Amino acid sequence: MAERTKLPSYMLFSMLNSVLFSVPAHWVWASNGWLHALGLVDIAGAGPVHIVGGFTGLVATLILKPRHGRYVGVVNRPPVMSSPTNAVLGMFMLWSVSP
Repeated sequence: MAERTKLPSYMLFSMLNSVLFSVPAHWVWASNGWLHALGLVDIAGAGPVHIVGGFTGLVATLILKPRHGRYVGVVNRPPVMSSPTNAVLGMFMLWSVSP
């Protein structure tokens, strides 16, 4: 989304996303949150993070709509990888922090 919107719009969306994140975070992590009271166990804090990220990503996709003309003239050709070295380095970095 960052490369398809203007910086002030993206900053506003990010701030709104941060405020919205506090609601499901409270539900799950606070001792008086309703999901916590139901016995929900959140492993490594991933639940609220991915719920809010997925929902706001869907909303942003619906607002921005498809990029018309982006793939005109491309016929069954896979996208060109920009840097295989960086891709492999990123993979190893993710592996090193995984349990």
